[in-house]
Amino acid sequence: MLRFDLWEEAMARTDMDIDGYLGERKHTEELPWDMIDCGVGKSFLISEANKALAGELTADCRLGPCHDCGVCDHKTIKVITALSHEPLSSSAKMEREILPQVKAAAPGSQRDSELCRLRVKFLKQQSARFLSHLEVSEALIRAIKRSGMSFAYSQGHHPHPKISFAFATSVGMESREEYADIMVFAGDRTLENPEKKINAFLPKGLEIGEIKELTDKEWSLTEAIIGFSYTITLPPLSSSELADLRKKMAGFLSADAFPIIRETKGKKVAKDIRRFVASLDLEETHRRIILSLRISNEGPARPTEVLTQALGIRPDLARTVRIVKTTTHWKE
Repeated sequence: MLRFDLWEEAMARTDMDIDGYLGERKHTEELPWDMIDCGVGKSFLISEANKALAGELTADCRLGPCHDCGVCDHKTIKVITALSHEPLSSSAKMEREILPQVKAAAPGSQRDSELCRLRVKFLKQQSARFLSHLEVSEALIRAIKRSGMSFAYSQGHHPHPKISFAFATSVGMESREEYADIMVFAGDRTLENPEKKINAFLPKGLEIGEIKELTDKEWSLTEAIIGFSYTITLPPLSSSELADLRKKMAGFLSADAFPIIRETKGKKVAKDIRRFVASLDLEETHRRIILSLRISNEGPARPTEVLTQALGIRPDLARTVRIVKTTTHWKE
């Protein structure tokens, strides 16, 4: 919390001149950040500030003389315009190759016959397990674009790349089998080693394992996936704690129903999690629980709900156990 009175007391004790710190600074004064070289020279920034106050414009250096801002050294860093015949860098070449295809995929210009649907299998491990579903999606989209593939885009005023996931994996959970369906231009099927190209641009812990093309008759991910299996590594437990865990596990499996109260968006909803559990086993030697969950129209149950509600593991302890999604189960 902000206790401004404590700040004022500390400033008074150290005899700080608050007006001096917060007052206007002259261009001739030495600034705390003058030691940082950001490329652009201080004299150029002062000139631009004076022009801004006077309402003057600075001409585009690509169309006129150089302003000596400090960014370009005209050797390693050069100004490249669309009319330039100088050799392009690899990133500039990539932009020229990809952008026209992306524009061609814009609303109103794409034809379904030019597109193909690909299923991407990927891993989410190590530090990547702390990425949210949105962050994983953005990382994949960015890496796929940089690999040279061209997304098809949705229609409307705010077009988005056509990518879909089955179910979001919780933050902190690892997964060896995550899937995403993407729609790209048919020509991208011939891209050599697409998995390797995409992996080069993914953060550590995210890795493409396989990409395969889908036919029009194949189900979407939400239609095809019927469940998941998890490996849950428990902390060290005593013999009595293991016996109690086995007893609760047997009681849960023998029950016809096991209703819990789930709080979602401020609302409390009753849900029977027993019918979602396909199997539940305890490997005492490795202190692991092997859990398989089914999926229904209501969505899946959560492994943490089974741990805390059915097996009586403390919520704070359940948040620290290692949960790995090992297998995705499909309709036959």
